[in-house]
Formats: sequence, C-alpha cells, structure tokens
Amino acid sequence: IYKRIFHDDGTTTIQRMTARTELSGYYQYDEDVEVLPLETYPILMREVGEEVWTQRIFDMVPKEETIRKPPGLISEDTHQQGSTREPSKTVSDASVLLADQIAGAAWIIPTNTEEYVKACFLMTNMGSMNSYRGELEGAYRALYHIDYLGMDPAELLTQWFDNASGVWKLNQPLKTGRDKIQPEADLIMAYHHLKSKLQCGVRSRHVRGHQDTKRKKKPLQETEDDSDCDSLATTESTKLKEIDETKLSDEAKLNIECDKLAGEVTKYAKDHPHDLPPSDDILQMPYPGSKAVLKIGNKWITARTKKHLYNASQGPKLRAYIQRRHDLTDAQYNSVNWHTIGAVRRRSDLSKQRFTCKLMHGLLPVNHVRQHVTSISQCPGCPCGDETIAHLFKCPNSRMVSKRDEIIAALRKKGLRKLSRKILCTVAEIMEQYSEGEEIKPTTKHPDVLRAVHAQGELGSWEDFFRGYLVKEWKAAFHATHNSDADMQFDQFQQMMWFDIAWPQWMERNQVAKGSGSNADQLENEMLTRQLVWYHKHKDELLPIHQRDMARLQLHQVVRLRPATRRSWLNHLKVATKAWDRQKHTVSRDQRTMLDYITNPGPPRPPPRPRNIAREARDHADRVVLRLEPNQQRIDNVLDPVE
Repeated sequence: IYKRIFHDDGTTTIQRMTARTELSGYYQYDEDVEVLPLETYPILMREVGEEVWTQRIFDMVPKEETIRKPPGLISEDTHQQGSTREPSKTVSDASVLLADQIAGAAWIIPTNTEEYVKACFLMTNMGSMNSYRGELEGAYRALYHIDYLGMDPAELLTQWFDNASGVWKLNQPLKTGRDKIQPEADLIMAYHHLKSKLQCGVRSRHVRGHQDTKRKKKPLQETEDDSDCDSLATTESTKLKEIDETKLSDEAKLNIECDKLAGEVTKYAKDHPHDLPPSDDILQMPYPGSKAVLKIGNKWITARTKKHLYNASQGPKLRAYIQRRHDLTDAQYNSVNWHTIGAVRRRSDLSKQRFTCKLMHGLLPVNHVRQHVTSISQCPGCPCGDETIAHLFKCPNSRMVSKRDEIIAALRKKGLRKLSRKILCTVAEIMEQYSEGEEIKPTTKHPDVLRAVHAQGELGSWEDFFRGYLVKEWKAAFHATHNSDADMQFDQFQQMMWFDIAWPQWMERNQVAKGSGSNADQLENEMLTRQLVWYHKHKDELLPIHQRDMARLQLHQVVRLRPATRRSWLNHLKVATKAWDRQKHTVSRDQRTMLDYITNPGPPRPPPRPRNIAREARDHADRVVLRLEPNQQRIDNVLDPVE
C-alpha cells in the first residue's frame, strides 16, 4: 500500500508500505516513491505506532500452496519405469516411545507381488504422542501418498493397520458437531476430505499386530553372579518365541515390515535428536480439510485440550513456585522425572496423594512444622531439638532404627517390588549411609548406576531422594540392569520410595509420638505444669474474685493430674482470663466494678444535714398555689403555734 504524508510547508511525501507478515494486516515502511501507480485506490487504515493497519477482514486460512509436499521419506521403491501402478491395498503401522514423546509411522503401498513403495514419517511438534494418533497418521499419509504419486487405484482400496479404534473411526462418517471436536478430529476430517477427492472407494480393515512373535511368561531364576541384567526370583519376564512367518497372511507380513521400519525411525530419532532431516520438506499440519486446529507455541494440540490449556496457563507459575520453594535451578528442575511423579500420584487414592504432596513440599506435620502452634520442635523419639523431615530418615530412636533395618533387609533379601536387584542393593546402602550420617558412596561398580547416583547427588541434598525427587538417569540404569520395560521399572521405583520406604517410617514415627512416655509427652506435661503454677501465682491480677478458685491448684496438686485434665483445666483458665479482660474494658465511664467497691470502698461519706421541717414546709407552700375553702386557715398559721 502507499501512504501520502502532508507536511506543514505544503509539500507531500509518498511512502511505500509492505506487509509485515502474510496474515497480520499490518504494514511497515519500505521506501519513498515519486508517484502512485495507476491501479491504486483509497482504503481505510489506522496508524499503529510507526506501522499501518488496513482494517481489512482478517484471513485466518493461509493460501493453499501450489507445490505439494510428499507425505514422508521414501525408504524403498521397487517400481520399474513404465510399470502399472494400480494398488488395491495399503498397510501401515506406528511406533511410539511414550516416555521420550517420540512417534513415527511407516506404510507400504504394494502394486503387485514384486513392486511396492515403502515410506516413513517422524511426528514432530505434537502436544502429545500416542499410538492412536500414530496409526491414523500412517493410514492418512498412505492414502495421501497414492494421490501424491498419481497412482490409479482399483475400484476399492483397502487400508490395513493394527488399531481397532482407528479402523472404526475412519469407517464412520462425521455426522454431528461433537464428532468434529473428538480427540484427533483434525486428522479424521482430513482423511474423509481426502477420501472424497479420490475416484475409488476406500475402506479400513484391522490386522492383528506383532504376529511375528508370541509372548510366553516364564519365571526367571535368581542368579548369584554379578551380571548386568539381573532379576528377582519372583519376577516374571516375557520371553519371545519365533513364529513361522510362512503361515501368516500378506497383510500380517507387511504389517511386520512396517513395524520394523517405524521402530527404526523412532530409535534413530531418540539416539540422534540433532541429526534429523528437515521437516519443512514433508507434509506438515494443518492438513487440507482439517478445519481449525489449536496451536500453543510450536505444538499442535489435537487431544486433551483442557490439560494443555491448563499447563500453558498454570505450568510456568507452578514451575516458578517449585523452583523458588526448593531452591532449584533450571538444570536441576529439568533433571527430575516429573512425568512419573504425576503418573504415580494420579493412580493413588486421596490419602496417598495428600501424603506424597506433603512429603515432597515439606509439609508433613513434624514438630519443626508445628512448632508455631505447640511451641515444641523436639523429636518425640529422641533428644534431637529440631525434628525435620530429614531427621525422620535418620532418627536414632530404637523403634525407628528397627523399622529402618526391616526395610533395608527386605530390599536386600527379595526386594519390596519387582525391580533390579543391583539398584535395590544400592538403595539399601544409601539408606544405611544416610541414616548414619556418612558420605553416600555405594559399592556398586555398574557405570549406569553410578551415573544415576551422581546425578541424584547433584540435585541437592539426599533428603530429596527419600522425598521422591528422582532424576531421569535412573531410567537408563534400569534399562541397563534389568530385562523388562524401563518405564515400568521407574514407575515401580517411584512407588517404592514413597509407599515402601517413606510411608512405613512416617507411620512408625506417629506411633512413637503418640505412645506413652515419649519426649514430646514429657515436654508437654512440663509446659502445662508451668502454666498452671503461673496462673496460681497471678490469680489476683488475672481472674475476678468469684473465679479465683479455678487457679487454686498448687504444684503438688498439678503433678497428680492426667495430661488431658491439665489441658482442659488450662483451657478453662484461658477462657476465664479473656472474659475478665473483655469485661474490664466494656464498663461505662467512671463506673466502678463490684470488686473495686468491695476491695476499695473509698473515703467515708459526710453525715447527713439535720432537717428543718417547718422551713421545708414553708418553702414548699411558697411554690404551691393554695385554693382556700371558706373559713380555712393557711398552713403557716397552723405551723406557727407548733413551732
């Protein structure tokens, strides 16, 4: 656009303005020109700082690109030049690493028994990765690839993949508005939009996945050698049995190949996160026909919208609070496996959720936390003057030591959960060394376990370890020392630290604190005794005369009372003292209380003046108008003879 500026000296300047972005509607200065082009016409605009806004209708939909991008990277194409390409089916599969939030899809488009196209795609910039989305991506991109390559499919094209829910969704038309806001609705709408453009019919069919292996549970015996992969005697591990692939259907065989290719894609993305091909050369969201899609930052939100909106609005505040409360740096915060913490807490009941929250944030009602109420911070089981959460895991009380030894023995004998024995023994050594105040130096020689121990120590104090702040390096240690899923192992590890190590010690501490003869009870009894004796000494200043009998107890009488009686008696004295103070401040001005009248009557009153009856009567008669009857005498004539 062009903007004409009028100056005070009568001259004009024409500025050429160019669009800042394609869709914003804002224009910024580019250069000065001499004349306007002939095809220009006046429009409405508004100046916003040094820029110009044209007030035109905001176009949210970008213009469709003239150059179509491929749906993925072709890994193998066996078609000969000039061969007929009339596919009748496609097979796809997906691979998802949930813990790493990496997902990939692969598909095969066979045109005959010897010629096919094999391609793959790595999902990026997604708010959440899941197998359902991955399977839908594979089916959509396989169908898109047929249209992109200009193939001429048969009258009916069948798409095979191993997700029954996705098969049902793609076969059902979108009838209501609710169907268009379901999870992954953008991809489903794009699929139906693409299917309507093809000349052939398209249907989806389910094929059972992973038919090349059969899982057979077999208990693995405990070994005494110090191998890298160990297990417990009670652990059941899955052992894979090879299947004769010649007996499988063509769709099952192709699904196996797609699964292998998708697994290679996700594994490469995990091992080489900075060495991936550019994603701009491949078809990316939003897809044609998908309507509006929510995007937060650089992430596309296609499912669990409320969760992502809440995390975007409250997540930074929660992170800042945790870092400020626990004095964590960005590196320390990022090293904690928050995903496992949230997953374990969501599966726990309400009481365990409250316990884990108080444990992690230092809010368990130990005496250090409750001292502002009770004025007592001493440990109920030992002479330590400040009972903190860190002291809970190293208290020298005999009952606490016995419970701790019981937990350590269980860890070393068979394990509290089905975890790697090497890591369980390391945790037992850490518990012993921490409770005795020694430096944490486990005896294991395994490099991954040592790396995890070092990373845990870098997080801060080892108190955080027992409170459930576990670093991500433990996952690599589980992967290297056990023959089962590392994510499941980490999940069990998190539960063990909370419910098998911290929870029993906390319950034992409560038994020690509430039992008879504990240090806390003795301190409380001494405090109640001192307060009752103090009330007895100051009862004249604190209580009215009719309530001073409440503070009659002396020392030899107080010590014979039960603790509950002392607390109740002291509570009554406090209530009476507050009531008396309130009454003394609510009397009227110059009003004396009954106690003041009894204890301090003041100077004696002067004797009354003798009365003169005749004078009082005369004064009264002068103030009163008398109505005389005939022959009636005045009262003063009657009183004179009396005087």
